[in-house]
Amino acid sequence: MSPRSPLSPLRRRDFLAGSGALLASCASAPAVLTSLSPSDELRIAIVGLNQRGRELRRALGLVEGARVTALCDVDQRILARELDETRAKGPPPAAEQDLRRVLERSDVDAVIVATPNHWHALAGIWALQAGKHVYVEKPVSHSVWEGEQLARAALRYGRIAQAGTQNRSDSGLRGFAQWRATQDLGRVRWVHAVWYRLRDPIGKVGGPQPVPSEIDHDLFCGPRPVAPVLRSSYHYDWHWQWPYGNGEIGNLGAHLVDDVRWLTGVGLPRRVLCAGSRLLWDDDGQTPNVSLSVFDYGEFPALLELRNLPLAPGIKAGPTFRGFGSGLVIRFERGWFLGQRAESRYYDESGALVASWRGDAGKEHLRNFARAIRSGDASRRNAPLEDVVQSSNTCHLANLAWRTGRDASLDDVRELVRGVDPALAALDSLPQHLAAHGLAPDALRLRLGGWLEVAQERARFTSGEGFENANALLKDDYRAPFSVPELA
Repeated sequence: MSPRSPLSPLRRRDFLAGSGALLASCASAPAVLTSLSPSDELRIAIVGLNQRGRELRRALGLVEGARVTALCDVDQRILARELDETRAKGPPPAAEQDLRRVLERSDVDAVIVATPNHWHALAGIWALQAGKHVYVEKPVSHSVWEGEQLARAALRYGRIAQAGTQNRSDSGLRGFAQWRATQDLGRVRWVHAVWYRLRDPIGKVGGPQPVPSEIDHDLFCGPRPVAPVLRSSYHYDWHWQWPYGNGEIGNLGAHLVDDVRWLTGVGLPRRVLCAGSRLLWDDDGQTPNVSLSVFDYGEFPALLELRNLPLAPGIKAGPTFRGFGSGLVIRFERGWFLGQRAESRYYDESGALVASWRGDAGKEHLRNFARAIRSGDASRRNAPLEDVVQSSNTCHLANLAWRTGRDASLDDVRELVRGVDPALAALDSLPQHLAAHGLAPDALRLRLGGWLEVAQERARFTSGEGFENANALLKDDYRAPFSVPELA
């Protein structure tokens, strides 16, 4: 085996000293990418294993020359489960509860971050500073400000940094993007993205819940203040509570917003509006289960519509949009693009199918990450982390507009989006859906935030009703030794 380019793991006491020492000890991190020989083993650690991390661990079995050498989770029960599954396939990886112990290891070349959202940016920054390549799941940050720090780290530390927005590797979407480059489809008129994902309420507890002894709750909270658990399920349902998650807008919506940016080439929106509510559920969730976000890019509007409710009580199916429950429509001057993970299609103005591409849900995404590492060529990444930060920040802007919005009726929302025809059409379809659940349109109350104007050089609101309140939430509060470092 050819010699491996040296990486410089940090010392244990540097981690224990907190992020200040972390920055200082990494000041000499290499600024030039190093590559692996084709014969070298790519040694990977996975941090966060409950759901997405478990899926990624299994997917790594299809990446030639890659081996999982370390697993990390704050829950010892989940660690034990994953170790049991890997033992049957070869030497078991090391198991750690604390990410900092993983980053000290010399047998880790790359780190996959599949933790809860509030850990994404800090874990990604620490891994890059420790000389590791990094793959960060979406949304790649929990707040706008820490996303900006992550983007700076991705550009600074000379390692491959990929985002887990695997749609960028989907064969159907990539096929369309390549075909479009050879066609004259005219300008984009509008984009409408939907994800109608059925979910259940998360329940309602009467007070703080006990934390199982196998879970290190202090490590789970990490950058966030240590707080009581106010949900019945410790894992996953943090998605719907603001200290740790970003709701459906930042969860599944992060894929769709990234699809829009990637396929149309836009940056940040010029202004943002978001309307929605947590309808019909009396639970401990704080985020909307029905929402419509509108991003005005100047040349065209882009809609993100999310619903978690079934068509009617007792029906295990949600509504559909143009025949599908998740995907996006891009309306061009000369036709329509319908993009989904299963299949993407383009129709001309008459409705005739012009071309189609079979999707594969981005199964090549981890291979793409591995190939970029082996080549030492960051340009080979399908989802550059520093670019996807803008997609996550766009989702955060919609959430901030909603969180600082006002009580409104459906007519109030219609009035504000007047002139944006696809948004009006989306609002017109909502009453019929909700009426099946016994909610009359006149009784429907939403929270409405926007229009908030956005600065183009940075994700900051510059004007609009309550924009100062929204800007106050651009950055989370952090605690030592888990503070997200500010990178100039």
